[in-house]
Amino acid sequence: MAQLIQISLTRFYIPLLAITLVVSALLMFVLEPVSAKMILPLLGGSSYVWNTCVVFFQSVLLSAYVYVFLLNEFSFKLKVKLFIQVIIVWLPIFTLPLRPPIEEPWLNHPYLWLMYSLVSLLGPIFFAISTTAPMVQNWLSSSSLPQARDPYFLYAISNFGGLIFLISYPFAIEPNCSLSYQLNAISFAYAAFAALTTICAWLTYKCAAPELVSDENYEQIEKELLKQEPKNSQYALWLLLTALPSSLMLGLTNYVTSDLASLPLFFVVPLAIYMLTFTLAFAIDFSRVLKAMVIMSAISAIGIFIFLFNETRITNGETVMTGFITSGISLHLICLFITSLTCHAKVAVSRPAPAFLTSYYLAIALGGILGSSFNSFIAPLIFTDFFEYQIALATAAAVLVCTINLEKRGRLLPASSAIVMLASGLALLACNLSKDTKEIVSKRNFFGVLKIKTDKKNTSSQIWNGVTLHGGELLDKEKRNKPIFYYGESSPSHDVFSILEESKKNFAYAMLGMGAGSLVSYAKSGQEVLIYELNPNVIDFASNPFYFSYTTEAKKRGAKIDIQCGDARVNIRKAPDKFLQLIVLDTFSSDSIPLHLITKEALSLYQTKLTNDGSILFHVTNNYYDLKKPIARAAQSLGYEAISRNSYFSQRLAWQEPTDWILISKNKKLLEQLKDQYHWNDVVPDPKMRLWTDDYCDPLSVLNIPFS
Repeated sequence: MAQLIQISLTRFYIPLLAITLVVSALLMFVLEPVSAKMILPLLGGSSYVWNTCVVFFQSVLLSAYVYVFLLNEFSFKLKVKLFIQVIIVWLPIFTLPLRPPIEEPWLNHPYLWLMYSLVSLLGPIFFAISTTAPMVQNWLSSSSLPQARDPYFLYAISNFGGLIFLISYPFAIEPNCSLSYQLNAISFAYAAFAALTTICAWLTYKCAAPELVSDENYEQIEKELLKQEPKNSQYALWLLLTALPSSLMLGLTNYVTSDLASLPLFFVVPLAIYMLTFTLAFAIDFSRVLKAMVIMSAISAIGIFIFLFNETRITNGETVMTGFITSGISLHLICLFITSLTCHAKVAVSRPAPAFLTSYYLAIALGGILGSSFNSFIAPLIFTDFFEYQIALATAAAVLVCTINLEKRGRLLPASSAIVMLASGLALLACNLSKDTKEIVSKRNFFGVLKIKTDKKNTSSQIWNGVTLHGGELLDKEKRNKPIFYYGESSPSHDVFSILEESKKNFAYAMLGMGAGSLVSYAKSGQEVLIYELNPNVIDFASNPFYFSYTTEAKKRGAKIDIQCGDARVNIRKAPDKFLQLIVLDTFSSDSIPLHLITKEALSLYQTKLTNDGSILFHVTNNYYDLKKPIARAAQSLGYEAISRNSYFSQRLAWQEPTDWILISKNKKLLEQLKDQYHWNDVVPDPKMRLWTDDYCDPLSVLNIPFS
């Protein structure tokens, strides 16, 4: 009777293992975008938040695989191993429910603060979840079931489950569930996962009973398999082929988010493609078509490499954009899919016997973290621009083609480093040859790439973020300290300051985003200007009179200039209530939107700092988004009226750029003056548009440039 019960239990064993893996994958791939969503507002929406999050997740994954490897290596009894794993899984219950960090970021060390926050918030729970895939497969391999000979099918099931939930996050979970609801749901899901793991551990113990061994020769077969231990060259290949897709995925993500916005959708799609290739590689045998796949991957990678350089052209020594980030994005995604699938298929085809399962997954995890660490930590230190994506493309093409023969000859280990260095060097050389000759200095940090350029006649100094001009100043002594480009005499910002200066002698205003400091030129003696800037490099450039004299000259005139480094929404809380006459938001990093600065909650905060007749002025010049719609909708919810003006079609003075601004205010007199004197127009809110809040934003609904 007992034997019949045990046999019946084995029927539920593999289905329960699969369900446990799917639940763990759900938690893992929902936790990843949720964690980035929690922290992004605290670091100004920097695209490096997601890159660093990926490094954290892969680091924890690696540590989890090391734990599984060591637990398998020690000669513990099966009962002890199972008990240890159950304890590991239940301990994180004490860290729930998850909550966003409350400590202010360390802006001098944003990477360290971000890693510290992730470890303290998610470390225990993510570690426990990460141990599931290799541990469960190891449990199955130690059982007496026929499937124990090749337990890798469970890895495909795990990845497929994670892929489903990853894709559903930006389309189903994020739009319909608040962040607090998501965090509470994760707590309940984790409790269910811990219970399932406990049941699986008990079934593993039962299924490993000696009397259930169905193959008398299984132990002898396993001994023969132990002789097939992978060589060092094979481990080197696994490391290289898992590092390349990881670097490509993050390179493409950064390429998109640095100009569009750091949204879950924009980093979930590349990650989903990355995970899909893992799923297909372990679910399908690609051994017969690997050579064809290698050729396709090399062609696609080289094609995208060339496509990236065709997006810009050099005219009179100056870089000019010829396209948008959104154009041809499908080609980038196809290249990521083909190249990642080829790399992962080569890894899956060469998988070892189950006896080496834990060391195999250890190599995969280590390769992933090497690729992501290159993008997140090494590239910002050694490159002054975003070259890592191009380097990964060139290296992937070179490595895949060369490994066809190198694998057979056993020369991969000594040759792989030479291949990587050669391909990387050639890619870097090509990137430097395309460098703008008008660039005089470039700095890169956690918040992006910042450049100072001069025009062809050296008559102005300009500050650039990515491919977007963020202000400048004429170098002629007689013309210095006069605002130009988006802020000059024909700009809408000049309209607002002109009227305020006529009606009020002294007033305080705040700038959210510094740029070149152009708007400081309007500050008069006795006025106070509060400047909130997230990027320390912007402050260094804008405060240096060698490049821009706006802040220096304003202080000489007797204006009080208070520059605060940090997220504007965090720091403006410290400003006195009912103090500011005007708040100017000019906080774009390239064309990327700092969503947390334009939500209803953000505007409510600004409202407390304004005088009763105060106003908020938004600089919404953008290549991709029409932000007047969500701003007008948020303004309506707070009782403000919204008006706007652009200078796209008006006659502009010298050194003026086309620009678009929107003002929200309860000051009827100011609104009417702007309409009458400068032809500002009412912005009518769309009643059908959903209000943007801290829990909900939908930038795709206001995207002007479609994806192609």
